[in-house]
Amino acid sequence: MLDAVFPANVVRILGGTGLLFALGCAALASAQESGHTTAGAAASDGEWTTSEQVERGAQLYEQRCSTCHGDAIVSDFASYPNAGLFFGFVSTAMPADAPGSLPHQQYADIIAYLLSANGMPVGSTELPPDQAILSEIKPSELDSGEGEQAP
Repeated sequence: MLDAVFPANVVRILGGTGLLFALGCAALASAQESGHTTAGAAASDGEWTTSEQVERGAQLYEQRCSTCHGDAIVSDFASYPNAGLFFGFVSTAMPADAPGSLPHQQYADIIAYLLSANGMPVGSTELPPDQAILSEIKPSELDSGEGEQAP
């Protein structure tokens, strides 16, 4: 029926994409149910971010974000349910004058700075621009004031 509306190669591609998506969702759900997510363990232990990454993120925030946002994002960031949602938004919509123009690692560096400014302890592993890992980090659950402070 779909091949009457779409060419056969499009149906095959979409079918394969749907299968991969379903398998990925099942694997993620299984890992979450069993509690065996590496990202979750590292996030809760405060292993993500390094002092160097937080400093890079602070500099990038000052250069690329503060002109429009001032310090507002530092406190507003805590209202996001997880850092992955924030990453998904900023990596496609910011900076306003050139959306999505920064390398993904620079967006992760800015998030590392925001996490630290909101109380996440500095760890020993740099925060990667990985949606799954970032989604395990809950800014609203951080105890603001314990991390490195904004410069």
